[in-house]
Amino acid sequence: MSVLDRPELVPVPLGYCPCEGTPHADGDTVYLYPELSMSGGMAAQAAISEAVTPTGLDQIKLQELLAKVWITHGVASWTFLEDPDANGKRAEVPLTADNIVLALPYGKGGRLVADKADDLYNEAVLAPLVERSNMLLKRGSTRTPGQASPNRATRRSQPRRSSTATTGKARPAA
Repeated sequence: MSVLDRPELVPVPLGYCPCEGTPHADGDTVYLYPELSMSGGMAAQAAISEAVTPTGLDQIKLQELLAKVWITHGVASWTFLEDPDANGKRAEVPLTADNIVLALPYGKGGRLVADKADDLYNEAVLAPLVERSNMLLKRGSTRTPGQASPNRATRRSQPRRSSTATTGKARPAA
């Protein structure tokens, strides 16, 4: 199998059918990608960063942000059908951001889909963070990137000497 072959999607049975006339006796199903896309992974990393506060990690905010990422980037397809047209034909409800929000409220499938997506994607998203944390612990560093080193923060800046102070010659005019 090539890496470009479409992966087998992961079904999430909802247990109910919101379609008019309930054509799905066993309920509708949402299908998730088995792995999160690159943009989904980056969105999850951004969500984790956003949930970090000066006092620590806001677990509730993180859960909310990741659920949005999982639903937005993880849903590949579903069995939701539009109402029948004048000829009695039905089409699949288009998979758009607005339709995802409308079709998957928390209590009617949204939580189930987010929980399954969390099972699928959580480890891959957290692995780089855990790896970096372990590397920092091994080095004995608790400093984060962008944080000034203790030496740089406490070192006093010394005035630079101009060429006139060291050579006694005036600098040429520009």
